[in-house]
Amino acid sequence: MLKEKTKYQVFGFSRGGNRIGRKDFTYCEIDVTAECLLKNKISEIQPDFIINTVAMTNVDACETQK
Repeated sequence: MLKEKTKYQVFGFSRGGNRIGRKDFTYCEIDVTAECLLKNKISEIQPDFIINTVAMTNVDACETQK
């Protein structure tokens, strides 16, 4: 939605391949818990805004791996 209504270039970060299947944004395969790699990628992109939607979907693991 953001890409459709603005002139921003949109990047998506995730561990593993692009599971969304859409090609209308720049996908970056990265482990966002790897602080050094993440900082380097953000420095490279120099974004105006960051929207963090990181989530862990395994509820049981969330309880044991806080």
